[in-house]
Amino acid sequence: MINLLEYQKNLGKGQIKAVNLLHGEEEYLVKSFLDKLRGVIPVRILWGDELSLEDFVGFIGTTGMFAKSEALFIYMAEEFFKGQKGLFLCGL
Repeated sequence: MINLLEYQKNLGKGQIKAVNLLHGEEEYLVKSFLDKLRGVIPVRILWGDELSLEDFVGFIGTTGMFAKSEALFIYMAEEFFKGQKGLFLCGL
């Protein structure tokens, strides 16, 4: 686990990790992180309470997520993941 502020400071300098999980209620920190991320790579925002597994898989396939051509940010991701039994993500 890494401190979000430290990770955010070095986003432009280093390689972005393939999968980033953020947890917190502070909207300012999320907005600040998204602003910094947008300065490095295009970002597509989805809402976890409206996202189906089929849509998620489709976005991963079309965004080139692991090729680092676009970042996929899911607000309220816990709403999406708690309904997906047996779904595993791994960074390549």
